[in-house]
Amino acid sequence: MGKLKDSFYKKKKFKSKPMIILAAILMKPVSLRDAMRDKKICKMSLRKYVPSKFRDSHGATGSSSTPYKVVEDIVNIDNLDENSKFVDVGCGKGRVLAALLNKKVKCKLVGIELNEEVADIAKTWSEPYDNVEIICGDAFKIDMGEYTDIFFARPFETEMFKDYLQKLEKELKQETNVYFYVDQFLGNYLDNREGWHLQKRGISYFRKGFFMSISPQRYSVFKFIPQNK
Repeated sequence: MGKLKDSFYKKKKFKSKPMIILAAILMKPVSLRDAMRDKKICKMSLRKYVPSKFRDSHGATGSSSTPYKVVEDIVNIDNLDENSKFVDVGCGKGRVLAALLNKKVKCKLVGIELNEEVADIAKTWSEPYDNVEIICGDAFKIDMGEYTDIFFARPFETEMFKDYLQKLEKELKQETNVYFYVDQFLGNYLDNREGWHLQKRGISYFRKGFFMSISPQRYSVFKFIPQNK
């Protein structure tokens, strides 16, 4: 994703008013397509943004829905098998899980969401799916040791994110694929950090004539290998 020339990003041309207007217009077909997929998988639309009630107390960000194509491009779906256990930390209404269901993923899919209002939405639509579990609670209080794949779409502010990294490093027992979306800054804390190995990094923004977001969003894929491995 993001096939525009590097000079476009370096000169920040995407911040110009004409580009912002163009992106907003060309995002609408993507949003409509995703809403149609929502209704197919979830029987409801998941695209409405919900602000966080826990920004000050927990450093939690609001709930916005990741586009289906972004999930498909970032997550190594072919490696998810029946023995995998995938979790979206700060899952919101569950769009990432819906995108994986849309690709017929059979593994266990878990969403963790602090905001009860949006967690209830995810619980409601996912109830018919036996392989989906939504946990309404504080991700800092949930053991992460069993997961093979972890997805983040910037669920925490910076300081809370750094604390959560330490939690993961203590609890993860096996090699784990970790996917970061909206990764402009937070992924930098993992570069050259012991145990974290960058697998892929790119830009999600412009794809096949349409925009995925108003401005470019970096993503990073890491493999975490515990020190005792």
